Amino acid sequence: MLEDYPVGMQLRGLDAYVPVRLSIDASGNATNCVIQQASIDAASQAVCKNLVGKFEPALDKDGHPVPSIFNTGVMYSIGY
Repeated sequence: MLEDYPVGMQLRGLDAYVPVRLSIDASGNATNCVIQQASIDAASQAVCKNLVGKFEPALDKDGHPVPSIFNTGVMYSIGY
């Protein structure tokens, strides 16, 4: 994902945290991705496209798959 990180920020060694909320349907597919409060806009643009994939769906009390919300975040850490 470093290729999605702004070059100017890479060169200055600046980190960024991008919190994300994903909606997951009962089949385990991400149906919506919302950037919660990105510390930089350019990196946040790429986060949702990189989080696309198959998830294990949440289960109700009877063990049946149900839609859910998954909160996560992506940390860009340059480490110079």
